Amino acid sequence: MLEIIETLDERKSSICCNSKDGNKGKMKCDMDSVEGSVSQRACVYCGARVVLNPITDAYHIVHGPIGCAAYTWDIRGSLSSNEEIYRNSFSTDLREQDVIFGGADKLTAAIDEIVEKHSPKLIFVYSTCVVGVIGDDIEAVTKNAREKYNIQVIPVYSSGFAGNKSAGYKAACNALLRLMESAPDSKKAIDIRDSNRFYINYLGDFNLAAEIWILTGYLKKIGIDVVAKITGDSSYEELLKAPTAELNVVQCAGSMTYLAKQMQEKYNIPFIKISFFGIEDTAYSIMDIARASGREEIIQNAKAFISEEINKVKGHLDYYRSKKEVKKAAINVGDENNPI
Repeated sequence: MLEIIETLDERKSSICCNSKDGNKGKMKCDMDSVEGSVSQRACVYCGARVVLNPITDAYHIVHGPIGCAAYTWDIRGSLSSNEEIYRNSFSTDLREQDVIFGGADKLTAAIDEIVEKHSPKLIFVYSTCVVGVIGDDIEAVTKNAREKYNIQVIPVYSSGFAGNKSAGYKAACNALLRLMESAPDSKKAIDIRDSNRFYINYLGDFNLAAEIWILTGYLKKIGIDVVAKITGDSSYEELLKAPTAELNVVQCAGSMTYLAKQMQEKYNIPFIKISFFGIEDTAYSIMDIARASGREEIIQNAKAFISEEINKVKGHLDYYRSKKEVKKAAINVGDENNPI
């Protein structure tokens, strides 16, 4: 017998039931969480870390109490083909005395120590709730560090109480834009490219199960090269080249549509939304990217490639379909914070 669980009034507008008396209106998303020690939604800092953490050679300083840095190791398990430092964080470990007198000196010392021991090219500094309350000027501290060491030290405005996980996505995107703006003139890189190929950025995939490696391989076969993967298995140098792409393709619309729109405005790079979940979506998305290139050879390559790959898996699909004819299945494609 099914147990009937009463829904909190505050949650009803965020639930859609497939029944006669289910809510008919639009389901509310991107709303702030109900206050409490345990939340079904994550904070601004969490959203920022999810986006920026997979940059494989970036260093992350969490400016706040040590507890915030607990959201660190591996986070989502994004895979790397190069550096592994991104799996860790560094914390200023703010305590009561720092709350009273300010923690800017601790942050300066943390940056100095990382530069001395690790010689990084890129450091992100995250503000947390405590920093938002006491008002440490992380803009000034990071600016001084950039001038002192001639490396990119970028503030991420991610005080947890300032919104929700979606606000954290935006904070991360703004940090990425600051990084891209620091890039030198890339015209020479464009001039030496193969004019027969099409160059794109792949936004909103975090390489949780090596999918970026698979999909970039698919695209390469049909004449499309990925300039920057944003941000799964990406690197500092790769992200600097992102403004030279001809098209942005957006997989995770929630985290990356803002960045795509900003890059369209700043760098005149158009974008399309795609999905690589399932065979049909993958086929449609490959064709959409190929058509966006405007090159007939790439379009024909895409058609031939899709036909070839579908034929490879058809026998396997027919086998499993025969076993599941009278069954229904549900697939959770979210994570522990945002199941859908």
